[in-house]
Amino acid sequence: MNLRTTALCLALSAAACGKKSTASAPPPAQPSTGAPLAFVVDKVNVGDKGPNGSLEARAYNFSDKKIGGYSILMRYYDKAGAVLQVKAGTPFEQSYDSWSFMGRSYICAPKGWCTFTIDHLEIPAGTVKAEVLAQRLTALKDDVHPEDSDFFSMKDHEWPGASKEPVKWPAAIAPWGDRAKLQAAWQGAWAGDGTGLGNTAAWAIDGTKVTFVDKSGEQKFELDIQSPCEAGFGGGTNGGWVSVFTLKDGQLITGLGDAGYRKGNTALVCGFGSVWQFDGTKCTRWENHFRKWESSEGHCGFKQEDGKEVFFYEGSSDGHQSVVQIDGDTLWTEQLKNGHAKKQPDLAAAKTTQKL
Repeated sequence: MNLRTTALCLALSAAACGKKSTASAPPPAQPSTGAPLAFVVDKVNVGDKGPNGSLEARAYNFSDKKIGGYSILMRYYDKAGAVLQVKAGTPFEQSYDSWSFMGRSYICAPKGWCTFTIDHLEIPAGTVKAEVLAQRLTALKDDVHPEDSDFFSMKDHEWPGASKEPVKWPAAIAPWGDRAKLQAAWQGAWAGDGTGLGNTAAWAIDGTKVTFVDKSGEQKFELDIQSPCEAGFGGGTNGGWVSVFTLKDGQLITGLGDAGYRKGNTALVCGFGSVWQFDGTKCTRWENHFRKWESSEGHCGFKQEDGKEVFFYEGSSDGHQSVVQIDGDTLWTEQLKNGHAKKQPDLAAAKTTQKL
């Protein structure tokens, strides 16, 4: 989030100027966040490259107070209705943006509409629709002085539900898998190692809902396809874990051991908690830190070992190399090849197979 604040502009700036609307339109629905102010975006001006975009918006003040200070969240959509990333390709990339402004020019009177031109925005190319939510609001004691505390503040300082949305994969690794198709490969019942070596388990997946059974009992998890070769199981009573996987002849292969894919002289492998991407000449190590993908130079590639070609990667500073075997377009360790989870007719059958 790149929060920029324009404070007390008074009449010196045209940015986000507000004025009372003469429109007789009925009030919109009050936001589900409980905010006493609702925004309606009438027009999106994408602008040139850089912070040159703007939104033509109306706001309805449901309260009995004058509002003069705003921190807002903005989300942008393309013509198909898909959410567009803001500041794509930078460390600040995310699915929404934020902006703040306050001052005499922005006063919104009680029980009525006011209009705003919110400008100096970095609106993604291809945006045809935008939504605006009040994240924090400041009421005024009079026409100048703000109240001592926030009039309204959202409980979470993010777009509602954003933290539960799948994290967009970096452009470099996105071509290695379609999230929806990979999730489809996980559907059904399975018997195999669960959270670790010796954790005999059975589980069934329906959409993102996971019913997981081991010797400690039954738990519920949420499936999250975190990368083309990593699936997260979160929300359980005792936390969660990440399982590495790949596909072999279109079928899911998951268990204990590293795995990935090969396409000609390029490869993608998940191991050491990282995603290793080899483009034929250069190795990049990708890591997801708190829902932010970060890249660094890696050491990986193809080599000969014991007379056969393998894929290697260095996950530690001591120069130790791990390898995965090459089986057509599938990359996997011997452990995973010989001990991956097996598909079952249903959860009851999986539990019987695992003697649970």
